[in-house]
Amino acid sequence: MRLLWLTDDYLPHRGGSRIVYHNICARIVDAQLCMMTRWMDGCGVFDRTAGYRIERVRVPFLNMASAAGVAELALYLPFLFAGIAEVRRRRPDILHCGEALASGLVGFVIRKMFGIPYVIWLHDNPFGPVSRLRYPLKRFLCLHADGIAASCNYARDAIIGEGYKGERAELINPGVDTSLFRPSGAGARLRARLGLGKKKVILTLSRLLSHKGQDMVIRALPGLISGHPDLVYLIGGAGPQREALEELARVVGVRDRVIFAGFIPQDEIADYYNACDIFIMLNREAEGVSWEGFGIVFLEASACGKPVIGGRPGGVEDSILDGVTGFLVPPEDVDEIVRRVNLLLGDGALARRMGAAGMERARSGFTWTESARKTLAFSEKIAGRRITDGSASGARPRD
Repeated sequence: MRLLWLTDDYLPHRGGSRIVYHNICARIVDAQLCMMTRWMDGCGVFDRTAGYRIERVRVPFLNMASAAGVAELALYLPFLFAGIAEVRRRRPDILHCGEALASGLVGFVIRKMFGIPYVIWLHDNPFGPVSRLRYPLKRFLCLHADGIAASCNYARDAIIGEGYKGERAELINPGVDTSLFRPSGAGARLRARLGLGKKKVILTLSRLLSHKGQDMVIRALPGLISGHPDLVYLIGGAGPQREALEELARVVGVRDRVIFAGFIPQDEIADYYNACDIFIMLNREAEGVSWEGFGIVFLEASACGKPVIGGRPGGVEDSILDGVTGFLVPPEDVDEIVRRVNLLLGDGALARRMGAAGMERARSGFTWTESARKTLAFSEKIAGRRITDGSASGARPRD
């Protein structure tokens, strides 16, 4: 089977949904797969070792367009011309579009020109906080897609609520690499390096953005420290909210209890999970951003045997089993945040039980091999008779 995947940005510099695409593509074998994405400095080493073909598209004036809020317009024509050239060279059976804008628009035009079906991937509600101009265009492109691949039920329900047929909207949850994310002694070594000793540690790993909710954890700290005087809040990640969060910690009077670890290299992320007692990310709707999608970080923390706390609602309802692997809380309810964190900090047996349940769930129900298998099966379903070799693609997921 021949698959052409389009996404406006990619690894090694962007995570999130791009981690999903990479882990799926790297596990698809016996298929001709091409990932088409934007060129960026330093991408050569990653591309050579990715395990599948990556074509990079140079996008002039992207910085100017991004500053003006119209990055999609700058991306559209270069991606369209590159996509048309790739279609003429290799005639893919199906297009996977990593976002509605701009790759979904490219998919729609190629569908009209060449009759090749396209799938749009959704990771949250595409019709959440969105401008009046983008809403009708995104809705049009999604409703005209031959298939929708949703990484969580929250995204799938959103598109079905707009009138899309449920049988063409496939749930494909992300996976987790349990050979990397597992309990290990590296957490204790990291604790020693950071001077944490035997202190209680709650952890957030994400970019420092307002919708990730680090500010709400900081606001909850006074109510937590009163019962746990050795508590520390460890924040991993970089982003534009760093100064605001530091100032908030000072105003609340907990600056000495918050450690800003900065950007965490990929090969150290599991160590941070293993160093904490609880993983928390109070995802919410803020500053034009919809609720969190699936939230791979919760699954990674669970795979390391840690209880997790996330914000309700959103796609996190797929990654956290409320009351089983952790808790879902209203992300701006400080009293409820304090209550749930205190419960886990004060009841070691409950925390261990939830961590063990999360680890078993991650290992048994969320593998990248299964994500790749579902992607291939859905591709074959949507492509129908357009399978290159006549009746069966021969493509399969790599274990």
